[in-house]
Amino acid sequence: MQDSSKKSILRALDASLKRLQTDYVDIYIQHRVDLDTPIEEVAQTMQELIKQGKIRGYGLSEASAKTIERAHKVCPISVIQSQYSMAFREPETNNVFDVCQKLGIAFVAYSPLDRGFLTGTMHENTKFHPTLDMRSSFPRYTPEALKANQVLIAFIKDIAKNKQVGGKSASVAQVALAWILAQKPFIVPIPETTNPKHLIENLGAVEIDFAPDELKEINTLLERIPIVGERYTPGSDAAKSVGL
Repeated sequence: MQDSSKKSILRALDASLKRLQTDYVDIYIQHRVDLDTPIEEVAQTMQELIKQGKIRGYGLSEASAKTIERAHKVCPISVIQSQYSMAFREPETNNVFDVCQKLGIAFVAYSPLDRGFLTGTMHENTKFHPTLDMRSSFPRYTPEALKANQVLIAFIKDIAKNKQVGGKSASVAQVALAWILAQKPFIVPIPETTNPKHLIENLGAVEIDFAPDELKEINTLLERIPIVGERYTPGSDAAKSVGL
């Protein structure tokens, strides 16, 4: 269970500083809202840590627009970290982007490649380790969902044909990341990879531009593509921990 009490935050931060062998961290993020600790108390604790010089700013993860506003009144938030990609666009419609823009808060998009799906390499026969890969329990990565959602991959591939990176046609991943960068100036995607080649490929996304009319058309067509499978199993702890 998420514990964001003052005692827990202080203990966790001190342990992190010790492991990192540093006196401060730039951004300290509450990874999921704790219903047992009022968000105002969390913000007050963060404000104290900023004054002590142990953190330079703080953020929330997967918080609702109302929670963000409540916390920001106590101590200005630096960043919101939530899932966002061409396959998951909820922050556009749940007022989170609106609040971030209004309050000057950066938005860090995690899973910008939808846990690897938006690399264009997954299909209905893709297998996930039943205990070591959390995707094996997510509805969006069942064979049926992976097959149905290939329509999105085909759509992105069509876009990639007309985009160049390093003199070659752009990849699906590069287009997906470039699309995020083109949405709002305050959005920063954080793709995960342990492969240096994938890292270099991801960095190529900054070479891709979209004309305003082109981006508008892409977004209009994107809205017509149904995405099969929830990101978390409905009713699961993970599903209940977002949007609070």
